[in-house]
Amino acid sequence: MVSERRKLMISTILVPLDGSPFAEQSLAAGCRIARETGATLLLVRAIYYGLMRENERAERHALADTRSYMAEQEHLLRAQGFTVRVEVLPTDPVQAILFAAEIHDADLIAMSTHGTAGLRHAVLGSVAEAILRRSRHPVLLVHADDDLTPVRLEPFHRMLLPLDGTSFAETAVSYLAEQQLGSQARITLLRSVAPTTVNPSLLLGAEALEQLFRQAEAETEHHRLEAEEYLASTGLAHLRDYSWRPRVTVGYPAEDIAATAEEEHSDLIVMATHGRHGFDRLVHGSVGRTLIHDVRVPLLLLPAPCVSATQTQARQIATLMR
Repeated sequence: MVSERRKLMISTILVPLDGSPFAEQSLAAGCRIARETGATLLLVRAIYYGLMRENERAERHALADTRSYMAEQEHLLRAQGFTVRVEVLPTDPVQAILFAAEIHDADLIAMSTHGTAGLRHAVLGSVAEAILRRSRHPVLLVHADDDLTPVRLEPFHRMLLPLDGTSFAETAVSYLAEQQLGSQARITLLRSVAPTTVNPSLLLGAEALEQLFRQAEAETEHHRLEAEEYLASTGLAHLRDYSWRPRVTVGYPAEDIAATAEEEHSDLIVMATHGRHGFDRLVHGSVGRTLIHDVRVPLLLLPAPCVSATQTQARQIATLMR
C-alpha cells in the first residue's frame, strides 16, 4: 500500500502520452523538472481494449504500435541521461493515470492542454479536467503550442508564485524549498491588492468627495505596504537560500498574474489551491480560467489531499494486465 506520508523530494514524474506531439510538450516540461531534481520519468499510455474486442488483429497492431512508440520515447530520454519507466495499461486514460500515479507513488503529473478554450480542448480530450478533479497529486499543466516550438530542457529559470495572504497559499513557497526546486531560478512572490473602491453620493460636495478619494487612496496604500511586509517575511521564512524578490500590484489577481508572468517572462507559475475541491474551484473560478485559458506559462498546481483511485479500481486494472 502506498504511504500517505508526503515525500519531501520529487522522485517520480508521471507523464501521460497519447502518441501526439502536443502531449509530448508536457513531457518536455516534465523533463525540465526531472533535470533539476533527478526524478524518474514515468511514461503512461492507455489502450482501451474494450473498443477492439471484435477485431483481434486491430488490437494486436494497436498494441504493437503503442509499445513501439513508448519504447522510442524511452530510448530518446535515456540517451539524454534521464531515468525512465514505461507503463502501457489496458483501460481508459483517466483510470490509467490515476492507477499508475497511485501504484508508483507519483509526486507530480505533467499534462498538456491545447487551444484558447483551455481544458475544454485538452490534448488528452477531457482527461486533463478529470485528473484535475480527482487527483491528490500535484499537476503540471502545459499549454501546448500549435507551432510545436521546441522546449528547452534546462531547469526553469523564472518562477512566479502568486500568494493571497493565507497559510495554505504559502505552501507553494515551502514546496519549492522542500522539493529543492527552483534553486537556479529567480523567484517572484506576487501579491495582488485590490484597490479600495469609492461609492460617492451626489449629495456630497466637491471637498467631501475629494476627501473620500484621498481616504480610499490612503487605505489602498496601507494595504500595499502590509502586502510588501507579508511577502518579505514569507520569503525570509522559506527561501533563505534562493534568489527571490517580492512584488505587490494594485489590481485584480487574474489580470495581475497574467500581466506579471508576461512582463517578467516567467517560465513556471506555482500556486496552491484551496480546500478539498481546490482544483474544481480553480477550473471554474475567474482566476483559474484566466490562467488555464489565456496564460501560456506552465502552471504547477498543488492540491489539498483528495480521494485518488480506489483499491477496487486498482485491482480491476491489475486483473486486466495478467
